[in-house]
Formats: sequence, structure tokens, C-alpha cells
Amino acid sequence: MRALLYSLLFALVGFMAYLNLPATWSEYALRDRLDPLTLADVHGSTWEGEARRSWLGETAMGRLSWQADPAPVLHGMLRAQLHFELPRDQTVDAHVSWTADRLRVDALHADLLGSALQRFFQTIDLQPIGQLRVEVGQATFDRGVPIALRGQAIWRQATLLGPRVPIFLGDLRADFNVASRGIVMGTIRDLGGPVRVTGTLRMNLVGYRIDMEASPRDPMLAASLSKLGEPGANGSRRLSLNAAWWWRKPDDAGAANA
Repeated sequence: MRALLYSLLFALVGFMAYLNLPATWSEYALRDRLDPLTLADVHGSTWEGEARRSWLGETAMGRLSWQADPAPVLHGMLRAQLHFELPRDQTVDAHVSWTADRLRVDALHADLLGSALQRFFQTIDLQPIGQLRVEVGQATFDRGVPIALRGQAIWRQATLLGPRVPIFLGDLRADFNVASRGIVMGTIRDLGGPVRVTGTLRMNLVGYRIDMEASPRDPMLAASLSKLGEPGANGSRRLSLNAAWWWRKPDDAGAANA
């Protein structure tokens, strides 16, 4: 009887220790699997914790909090609900599931500033402003390569600021999905505002290409729109954006915050 009691006691202690694994231990153990996500100032437990600072590659993602389910870990899977809090009331929420090689993201919802699109416009020295909402129902990544994805992004009051006049594009929508392993394709269109916009996008692990054509429905916008891209047919303007991108993992928290 005493041996049974000791066994139950040890099992209970082990189970309680499992439920209270510190977040710092888990972050260290899973660091390679989390890449390109980097965490700093981690506290709490593995199952309910917070990182005061986080980065996705070279992009600062602000404060990250999570709630994870301990049961699937016993079967080699980690499931968690993530909530990112970025400056100026920007948020990203998603449910994620990790296995040995695959990451699945469900119900991703992001409310961001238009400046989140800066990466795409930096080659032509224009600054995007407005409000951006991104929704992805489900996405699957195999060793970091997207193999399934379908989502949409709506850019409200899309405006580009440059050295001359602001360029107002109205409300734009992009729908995108994985066309083949590692390649995301999509379409861009306006939502009936003062500027007619059509376009396509293509992204892979190497870089991106966006081709857009814009023409004014409101003649008052013709002058400002003429500052965008190159002349197209029937008074339209054509804009092509393409560049390479890369993930940079900070050497340490100080480098990442520089």
C-alpha cells in the first residue's frame, strides 16, 4: 500500500510539474522550431504565458500572449491560441498547431495599419497609410514552406504618401491562395471607390511581384494618380512592385531592438 501511495504521489508531483513548466524553459527548448518567430522577456508557464517582445523575422510583433493545451503534447503536437498586441491598437490573433514538420494556422485575424504594407512599397519610396484587415481561414506550412493557404486582405482608405501629393486609391481587396507548393498567387481589385484598380500578386520564399493598373473614376483624382507608376492605356497608370525578401533572426534581443 505504501509503495502505491508513493507512486501516486510521484505521479502527481510529476503531473503538476508538467502543468507548470516555465515558459522560459519551453522557449529555449523550442527555439529552433519557432524560427522565424523570436521571443524576448518571456514569463509565465508553457501553457499560459507571455513574451513582452517578439519578432517575426525582422518584423517587430510587439507583445505576445498565448494559451496552450498540454494534452496534445503527449502525442507530439503543440496547440496554442496566440494574441499579438502591436503599437497603436494593432492586433493579430490565430490558433496554431505544431507537429514535427508542419505548422497549421487557423482563424487568423489581423487588424493593422496600412504601414504594415511598407515592405511592398519601399522600392518606390511611397508610404502606405489607411487600415488593413487580414483574414486567413486556414494555412499549412511544411518545414516553413506554404502548401495550403486561402485568405483575403482589405485595405481601407488606401493612400500612398510620397514627396509630392498623396495618392488616394479608395478601398482595395486582395484574395490569395497557394497555387502550388511554396507559391502564393492572388488578385487585387477595388471595392467600387473613386479609383478603378485591378492587379495580380505572386509571392514565394524568394520574393514577391505585384502588378497593378489604376484609373480614376473621379476626374479630380487624375492629377494625383498621374504620379503613380508608368502611363497605361486610356489614361490608366501601371505599377509594378517586385523585390526579394529574407528572414533575419536577431543575434540577441539587443540587436533585434536596435
